[in-house]
Amino acid sequence: MLRILGDIYNMYRKAFSLFLAFLFAVSLSAQDKVDSLMQAYDFGGAVKVLRSRLSAAKSKGEPTTSLEYSLRQAEMGVRMLQATERVVFLDSIVLPAAQVYSKIRLTPQAGKYYAPATFFSAGMPRGFVATTALFANDFSDRVVLPQPDSTGLSKLHASRLLGGEWTVPAPLPGLELVGDIQDYPFVMPDGQTLYFAAQGEEALGGFDIYVTRYDADAGRYLKPAHLGFPFNSTANDYLYCLDEATGIGYFATDRGQQPGMVCLYAFIPNTAHDIYMLTEQNADTVRRAARIASIEELGSTSDEARRARARAKDVLQSAQQRGQRPVRIVIDDSHVYSAPSQLHNETAQRIATEYVARLGELESLEATLQATRETYVADPSEELRTHVLALENRAEELRASVRRLANNMRRAELGL
Repeated sequence: MLRILGDIYNMYRKAFSLFLAFLFAVSLSAQDKVDSLMQAYDFGGAVKVLRSRLSAAKSKGEPTTSLEYSLRQAEMGVRMLQATERVVFLDSIVLPAAQVYSKIRLTPQAGKYYAPATFFSAGMPRGFVATTALFANDFSDRVVLPQPDSTGLSKLHASRLLGGEWTVPAPLPGLELVGDIQDYPFVMPDGQTLYFAAQGEEALGGFDIYVTRYDADAGRYLKPAHLGFPFNSTANDYLYCLDEATGIGYFATDRGQQPGMVCLYAFIPNTAHDIYMLTEQNADTVRRAARIASIEELGSTSDEARRARARAKDVLQSAQQRGQRPVRIVIDDSHVYSAPSQLHNETAQRIATEYVARLGELESLEATLQATRETYVADPSEELRTHVLALENRAEELRASVRRLANNMRRAELGL
């Protein structure tokens, strides 16, 4: 009798184990289906599957936290797909993540990324915590970098060089609650526009790219805007930067890459922020554009891309040549110098440093403006016309700034 009861128990135990295995297989299959739909950017299909699974889980009293999170991501993907930006891609390169900074070519006025040990050659200043990289402006007197906050999470901080000493890094006001982790900052030459990457519940993947501007009246940054597709994805996307002089942008992503590897993309910024009009007929085309399935499909072999690459090459070469030749700093007919350090007045030296930088920025901008005008003659599009006008306005502002700096520099040097 006991043997019979034991056999019955073993039979039911095996049956129950098979039933649990079946339920696990069904659950895994459903999760695989969601993952497959998300990777294909069929977010609408993922939403349907997740809503069905969420309803079933609620009716059985099962935990729903992970399903609700996945559903929020899929619904976010649906909204992002409807606003996918039209972007012309120029090039891409796959490389180890540690080497990505070395492949970004920016003109001096755009700023530069540094390893802290390289930038702070005399050692990390007081109050700084070591990090992988920092971003410094064109004068190298302001840096933005991730630093741990009071909870130990990395948030963006800024420090300035004042009186030969670096201030203790301070959190960027207005961004304290954005994401769990912030990193990879890039500040435009206007000193107000900030691009960065953040991880958190509001991100579609790991790191997502955001943009914000500093509100001088409020003394804080505005609520950041998510860049959407194609710049963000279900993977890690970061290191977004723009060079106004060359007209080229860059960003890095590990989507579709092996661990430790990233793809660095170069693209033409879409100043008009045109988007695809998503329809049932072009849904596959938009999905491919959103996930950057092919840079050839996104214009990398077009005449526009060819002209952009040639223009950027000319500007970078001009910037390099300009850095190799002396600059004429004219105080009066009897006093002409080739470097700010040759001036005698400390205030004049400081102004001269900014004068040289702004003069170089103006020369690069004028080269870009001339090339863009020539492109517009060959291809008179509304987007190029808007870009030419923006460059002309910026050039005029720089000319006024150069004249003002030259006048103040001379007055300081001559003691007027």
